[in-house]
Amino acid sequence: MNDAFGYNNKTCLVTGSTSAVAKSVIQNLVALGAKVYVLDIYECKIPGIAGYVSCDFSDINDIDNAFNQLPRNIDSFFGLHELSGMKSDYKTTFNTNFTACKYMMSKYLRWRMGQGTSIMFLTTTAASNWQNYKEEQTPFVNAKTIDEMNAMIEKLENISPSYFAYVFSKRCLSQYICEQSIDYARVGIRINNVMPGFSNTYQIDEFYDILGGKEEVLSNSKISYDTAKPTDISYPCLFINSKLAGFMAGEEMHIDYADMALVKTNQKNVFANMPATKRRAMLNEKRRVEKLSK
Repeated sequence: MNDAFGYNNKTCLVTGSTSAVAKSVIQNLVALGAKVYVLDIYECKIPGIAGYVSCDFSDINDIDNAFNQLPRNIDSFFGLHELSGMKSDYKTTFNTNFTACKYMMSKYLRWRMGQGTSIMFLTTTAASNWQNYKEEQTPFVNAKTIDEMNAMIEKLENISPSYFAYVFSKRCLSQYICEQSIDYARVGIRINNVMPGFSNTYQIDEFYDILGGKEEVLSNSKISYDTAKPTDISYPCLFINSKLAGFMAGEEMHIDYADMALVKTNQKNVFANMPATKRRAMLNEKRRVEKLSK
């Protein structure tokens, strides 16, 4: 099966390059013969890429500047950039994880991609219950302007721990991907959502801190008692955007070693299963995190 994935000579755009998952995706795309362009705030020095463009995803002007330096036609898009919220403020985290993705889709990807192309975003199993919170997500998903989005975000900054911007942004993105996948599919563009559970990447220690430590997290994994390796996530990303997955669109692919099966059979709860915009819930979560950090 020569070129089974179908990436040879294809123009692929990858956002984010510092995580082990992103590095693995980029390296494998290069090995498969793709012309790989990378957007990130940190320089990508992976050998064989076609180009790197600096981009701060929390800044819309920076995104515009970056896309002005990219090829007009894109065959495959990998949205892998993200912030955990542990070392960044609420607005920066939310705008990086959601606002930037929505902006790139609506202003650029819809017009630079066509029949037979593919888009994937990396979210999280913590967003798997996004349907339960549509009422609070929909105003953000449907926001018409960046100013409207920022005005809503500012109301959450004082009541919510910044890491919860990670969960809420991923819920918003999951809803947006699902809704947009229908219209995009009508013009031959596939969009899918890859939702990993806890994984052994550079952010894992930050999540251990807010969840009571490594042992607590691993014991909650119940079946695997482990975290996913970077390649456990990068390979499914490569698959779902490839021609091998040519009839997959609007899919939510869980990479969690049956954790979501436990949730669906009522044997465990989704991580952070609480409203993201309710003052009392967020203040209680903020106190919990502050207590852990002492």
